[in-house]
Amino acid sequence: MSWLEKRVFDWERLLDSTFGAWRTSRGTRAELANHLGHKARVDFLVEHHPGPFATAMREDWETVRACLDGDLVTLPADALEFRTRGEEQVKAIGLQAAAAWKVLLEARAGETLGAFPVIDPFRGDRSAVTGKLVSLPTLTQREWLVDMGKNYLAWNQSGAWVFCPASTPAMNKVFSAMQRYQKRVAPSVRLDIAVLGRILPDPRLLAGSGRTAAGLEVEPVAALVGGVVCVDVSDPSEGGPRFAGEETLRQERFGAPADDASPREVLTAMISAVKRGDQETWNGLFADWRAVPDADRPIYYPVWTWNGRDSEWVRSRQLLLNKVLDARVRWMGDVRVVIRGDEAPGLPRVEEVELELDHVGLFEGQTRTFKSVDVRRRWTVQRRNGGPWRITSEQRL
Repeated sequence: MSWLEKRVFDWERLLDSTFGAWRTSRGTRAELANHLGHKARVDFLVEHHPGPFATAMREDWETVRACLDGDLVTLPADALEFRTRGEEQVKAIGLQAAAAWKVLLEARAGETLGAFPVIDPFRGDRSAVTGKLVSLPTLTQREWLVDMGKNYLAWNQSGAWVFCPASTPAMNKVFSAMQRYQKRVAPSVRLDIAVLGRILPDPRLLAGSGRTAAGLEVEPVAALVGGVVCVDVSDPSEGGPRFAGEETLRQERFGAPADDASPREVLTAMISAVKRGDQETWNGLFADWRAVPDADRPIYYPVWTWNGRDSEWVRSRQLLLNKVLDARVRWMGDVRVVIRGDEAPGLPRVEEVELELDHVGLFEGQTRTFKSVDVRRRWTVQRRNGGPWRITSEQRL
């Protein structure tokens, strides 16, 4: 295929209204960068071989460039206020975490070893350190060890090892608190962990990650994750130990829009909930049923559970706090009937609408719409028996 034939093929594909760059492409910004790479060749054609053909090539090139560049968007002055509030909350919780960690270490100083326990885990006298606490410094995930498919936090000093299994009930409490932090405060947390651990009587031998290591094992009493999530494992709070500052968090619940709200209004409310960090409202905007279009026999589940809800919430928050400045409904299709309701006894009438979102990002100092593999442009909304519209697309923003 010649260069010209390849350009015609690519440009027709990118401009296609059904399968073009804004629907199935790897991303408009990546396609734009590739498209700009052909500018010099088009300019050469126009300069050295002027005529109708060269003019048409330049016009087609500009049409594709304009398509991939996205629409220029003017955001209101307070458009990113939600980010400012989020940053202030992250800073406040981080300060509380640092203070709480210092208090925890001071409170347990009397039973904490003054130095890293350098002892032969099998031949040495472990009784001198068993039951004592040890303050283990921050450890990155790259320093973990894997043995028989299980992860271990592993500290090493002067040839001596200390291990903390990552899947114990105590560590699960730490990770549960971290996940609540991700949902309520900030979606991104460095998995750097400092541990205050109690030394257990039995040693452990690990043979994984390309090496063999023998050492003492600890059970975490407290942990500091990413420098911002401080967890006292002994905290008896209902639902598991809280992270430092969790009790100070206040979330105003706006709730779902009125039952007669349009699909466009429901999707707009979903975006607003992500900005505010209001997961309760966000959850309520997604359908708890599932209706699948089928020409021969409708498929309907009156109860449906979305197992990936929490992870997609966190990803949505990550997007709006990083590469996505805003999102708004661009297009809404016509209402179509998925299930008539008379196909079988007990079936509801289910209607469906497709919508498309524009995502806005910052590129070379300009706010423009874009499409990438990280964002979800196409959405589906359904309603049963004329009730409120609910989102059926199980996906992040």
